Amino acid sequence: MTILKMPATRTLLSTLVTATVFALAAGQIAAQTAAPPKVTVTPAITKDVSPETSFIARGEAIKKVDLVSRVTGFLDEQPAPDGSLVKTGDIVFQIEQDTYQAELEAQQANLVQTQANLENANVILSRDSKLVKDSTISQATYDTSVANQKVATGQVAAAQAAVKTAELNLGFTTVKAPFDGRLSRATVSLGALVDPSTGSLITLVQEKPMYVTFSISDKTMLQVMQQLHVDTPTVPDGGSKAIVKAQLADGNMLDEKGKIVFIDNHIDPDTGSLAIRAQFDNTEGLIFDGSFLNVIIQNGDPKRMIVIPQAAIGQDQRGSFVLVVDDKNTVEQRYITTGQVQGVDIIVKDGLREGENIIVDGLQKVRPGIPVDPVQATITPASADSGGTSGDAGSSGSSSSSSSSGSSGTSGAPASTGTGGSSTGATDTPSQGG
Repeated sequence: MTILKMPATRTLLSTLVTATVFALAAGQIAAQTAAPPKVTVTPAITKDVSPETSFIARGEAIKKVDLVSRVTGFLDEQPAPDGSLVKTGDIVFQIEQDTYQAELEAQQANLVQTQANLENANVILSRDSKLVKDSTISQATYDTSVANQKVATGQVAAAQAAVKTAELNLGFTTVKAPFDGRLSRATVSLGALVDPSTGSLITLVQEKPMYVTFSISDKTMLQVMQQLHVDTPTVPDGGSKAIVKAQLADGNMLDEKGKIVFIDNHIDPDTGSLAIRAQFDNTEGLIFDGSFLNVIIQNGDPKRMIVIPQAAIGQDQRGSFVLVVDDKNTVEQRYITTGQVQGVDIIVKDGLREGENIIVDGLQKVRPGIPVDPVQATITPASADSGGTSGDAGSSGSSSSSSSSGSSGTSGAPASTGTGGSSTGATDTPSQGG
């Protein structure tokens, strides 16, 4: 019975093997005929780009002073509260005046007395001048009258100086703001005894306009000089030739433009850098004394350059690359040389031609050499403002950069990582790239 069933078993096994082979073949055919993955592409475009360089800077008050007491006394009043805005001449502190008022009145009384003595000395001298001519009095008596008149004149001058000193001391009891600005927190309390050795009572800082200071390397300075066509590191054209912008600590760009007002005359040997100072009107008061911010300098005329979204760039050991979709809709890995960041975009110095389509969404689905189904991006960040500067591009494309960077977190190319997420994290900051 067992021998008769073996042919049936072999037939069953053969059938199973044949079915498996057909299933695998059908799967391979289906895989070969599957639709290519959809990817979002955008063309590399050219636009006018102004050469820019970004520096870390610090706000610095043009005027900043510690208000101190010039006389000794108790603090009676503080009409200007801590942190308030004051105008030139506003009273900040009032020191007790009674003692100094009394001293002034005493010196004024002494002046009246000395003036009376001078008048008497003048009368005596006038009389003795006639008597000495008639030999009625001796020459010695006349000489004494002359000396007494001179002493009385000197006493009047001394008394007048004492009155002036007393008036000054009385005026010093009123501590006033020497310029417009904002007060800090007071270091003393009302009722405290203050004198010149007390030190700073409060600090006054002018907020408008405001300096922004930063340092530039000697190499960068030479490049800027060449772009501005100047021979010496001075302030060209009153500082208006170079456009200066500021990015605040929260990433927002300051609406107003600044100008270079000072360039130091030597390189710091310890840092190899040159100190530069820009000035902003600071109309909104957003730059504070001591605050850190970024300064972006546009130097030179705009140039036509290729610009692409940062979200399209990948990175591996060889450097930066993009995935290009050619005329046959095949993916090609292209290594590029990048330049400065322009908001959410970046300049491409070499490796791309204008009009070539690069993948900005769907990078994780593809690899070089495979066919894809490209779909043009609805809004191209790089072309949203083809004639704008980097600051404009940054502000107009910041909202769309989040979706692009999210889809390009990792690249589909082997041994590479996407840089779209990290590069678009900085908002509207043109910086030195490459």
